[in-house]
Amino acid sequence: MRGMSELRTLLPEALHQLLGILTHGPQDGEFFILDDPNAGLIPTLQAIDAEHASRPPFPGGHTLAGHVQHLTFTFGVFNRWAQGEENPFATADWASSWGSQAVDPAQWQSVVQDFEREAAAWRQAVREPRDLDDVTLPGAITSVAHLAYHLGAIRQIVARDVTPPPTS
Repeated sequence: MRGMSELRTLLPEALHQLLGILTHGPQDGEFFILDDPNAGLIPTLQAIDAEHASRPPFPGGHTLAGHVQHLTFTFGVFNRWAQGEENPFATADWASSWGSQAVDPAQWQSVVQDFEREAAAWRQAVREPRDLDDVTLPGAITSVAHLAYHLGAIRQIVARDVTPPPTS
């Protein structure tokens, strides 16, 4: 059985690795979550144009652009916490985190770049040694689960839009 000191080393590296797989796709056989190197969120987003990113999946549903802006906002809050802000989650405006649901090509490019920047910063931050407690440890783990949830939602929307419905 591994000791607590070893877990303190392994956990940050595991979170870093999982965030990398979810954002960029598996590299070098890291198929813990995804089985396709192109299934990471960034390669998925780079294959989508602004028109597609602005199309709601159903009336009133969040667009792909909205999902990405929500993730960017969330990682931004995590990054503020990692930089020492005591509790940025308490004052975060989660309702506005979904941003603009419609984007033009330049805005879409910016949305994707902003996501890449915030995700990379958080991915690096989880590697830094810090004391984790009964709030911050689940929070760090939740960041991986939250990203995986939105990646799945985004990939389902994309698959539905490009796969023709079955014919009878």
